[in-house]
Amino acid sequence: MKEISLLIAEDNPSVREGLAQSISEMVPEVRVDTVKNGREALDFLKSFKADIVITDICMPQLDGLELIRQCRKEKYELDFIIVSGFDDFQYAQRAIRYGVKAYLLKPVSVEELKKEITAMLEAHKAKNRTAVGRSPEEKERELFLHKTFKGDILPESISPLWSRYRLPEAVWYLPIVMDSLYFHEENYDKAVIYRETEEFLKEMPSVGWYDLVLTNTGQFVLLLYFSKEEEMLRQTLQSLNRHLLRRLGYEVYFGVGGRALEQKELPEACRLAERAVSYLLFEPEDKVIFGEDLNQQNIMPTA
Repeated sequence: MKEISLLIAEDNPSVREGLAQSISEMVPEVRVDTVKNGREALDFLKSFKADIVITDICMPQLDGLELIRQCRKEKYELDFIIVSGFDDFQYAQRAIRYGVKAYLLKPVSVEELKKEITAMLEAHKAKNRTAVGRSPEEKERELFLHKTFKGDILPESISPLWSRYRLPEAVWYLPIVMDSLYFHEENYDKAVIYRETEEFLKEMPSVGWYDLVLTNTGQFVLLLYFSKEEEMLRQTLQSLNRHLLRRLGYEVYFGVGGRALEQKELPEACRLAERAVSYLLFEPEDKVIFGEDLNQQNIMPTA
């Protein structure tokens, strides 16, 4: 997953695609999505996370300033950059009132845009470094996911709560239980697991959205969100396993659960992942176990 996500709301196709391409090239660690107007931006933000929104002012259906006002009303934690052809003091005044970080005039200077995005990116990194643990919102979201994985949430309640916590919608979901002897040592650094996993995943274009949840048993559950079939999944997880071994110096085992086509199927998918991680393949170099591959002829229990 990219560390920072950015949404562009712009009705002019050439400007929209030009901005997206320039930002992807200038700041490759930023994930870029695009929409055609403020209404589409609001619909996007109901289902997907964004950290930065670049918006035009004059757009059909919902203009940029109204988009910002409604986002503030909904208390979305977003940084806004306005890119507009209007050098109008009243527009700028309203933008300041809504807490807009930057007001850039078209045609946009690429260097100026890069400067603003880079500053926001560094602010987000600093916030992550100085935060003690997870924010209250992140902890609440983690708790909900943890209870979902355990089957403690009624199936009919999962979907509305999923929307409430603004979790991404996906075509299918895949839970992966990560375990290690190190995870059960007292006072180990949990933050390093988040950091190293995120560092790896943000460099993998095949991986989009994900959540990493620490359970009360000391294991981590990595939940991957997919919008299409993923052919390189096994290789990606094996690469993540090797990355953690190199960076942390200890083995991390991966139990891959079943594919969940609906959110209410996640508890069963997680149970398969837990069963998978409790086994080791005879081949010592392979620490990624798919639940669907469990077979008494080629596995042995770890205990």
